[in-house]
Amino acid sequence: MFNGIRKRQVVLFTGDTFIFIISACIAALLRWGDLFTILINQPNVILITSLFYITFFYIFDLYNLSKHGDAWNVTIQILFAVITACGPIALLFYSVPVWKYGRGVWAIQMIITFLLAVAWHLIYSII
Repeated sequence: MFNGIRKRQVVLFTGDTFIFIISACIAALLRWGDLFTILINQPNVILITSLFYITFFYIFDLYNLSKHGDAWNVTIQILFAVITACGPIALLFYSVPVWKYGRGVWAIQMIITFLLAVAWHLIYSII
């Protein structure tokens, strides 16, 4: 059914998706002190940011396990993927006024996403 997709890649992808969702929730909690604001009022924020991060992680070849190098190389790839994904995310949220997403929450989410993704990929490479 999944030609060319291994179970390890699915597990890595699922972990990353979980990280993107959790980082949005943690960022909202840290910035606004309220987790439910983003979950109930702005679920599109979680969906859109997760899709952009997934896309850029794929573009930066972070799901190709045969090309995973040392820890430093993976960290740099994740850093560039997160920074590059933030450009289109910012453009989208600031050009569509219905989808307001504060810079503070967005910046916190970017940092949390980077830290959790690096930790997840490094732990996953050891397993």
